[in-house]
Amino acid sequence: MPYDLSIDRTRRYILVRPLGTLSESDIAEALEGILVIRREEKLDRILCDQRAMEVAPDTLVIFEAARTFSLGPFRGMRLAILRATMPAGPHFFETAARNRMADVRVFDDEEKARTWLLS
Repeated sequence: MPYDLSIDRTRRYILVRPLGTLSESDIAEALEGILVIRREEKLDRILCDQRAMEVAPDTLVIFEAARTFSLGPFRGMRLAILRATMPAGPHFFETAARNRMADVRVFDDEEKARTWLLS
């Protein structure tokens, strides 16, 4: 599994850490895992720390992930993305998701990401 999915119980958010390279099926699996945690733990905040990613998924995969995150099961969730050295992918995801009314922001600073996420 090229990602780590956990819960920060103190701050009450889901933490996603992609590692290396993610495939389209890896992203779909992570999104399903997020929904399971949301249902079981009643959490609606996500911090996605992409700083350990080595290669960004291709544009179509990012677009489909943004579209999926914008759909019904994810409505009302807030996602802060800590970007890796590949700035295009996270910003494209943010734009595609926000165009569909999802609450997503990209950050370079971890503290700013947490502040926004938990506000």
